[in-house]
Amino acid sequence: MRRERTRLAGRAVPGPGRPRRPLHGAHPVARRVLALAPRFASLASPITINGAAGALFGSREDPIAVTAFTVTGGRISAIDLISDPDKLHTLTLPARRRQAGQTD
Repeated sequence: MRRERTRLAGRAVPGPGRPRRPLHGAHPVARRVLALAPRFASLASPITINGAAGALFGSREDPIAVTAFTVTGGRISAIDLISDPDKLHTLTLPARRRQAGQTD
C-alpha cells in the first residue's frame, strides 16, 4: 500500500506589523518549529481546537499563542499558529477537563 504524500503547510498570525508568509513543505516547517520549540515547550499544554489537536502556550487567562494541527491521512498536513494578542483575547478556549483526583 502506497502512502499518499501530503504537503505540510505552516501558517502564522503573529500580529500587527509583523506579517509572516506561510511556510510550505515539511523541511522548512520542521526547521522553524525546531528552532522555536525549545523556548516555548515548557509553556505548552494540549487543547482541542475545532475538534482537532492543538497546543496552548501560556495560561488560559493570558495566552501567548495557540497552535492547531490539521491531520490528513494520519499525518500532520498543516500547522496554524496564532500569536496576535488581539486575536488571542477573543478566542473561546475549551473548558479544562478535570482529571481524577484533581481539586481546584
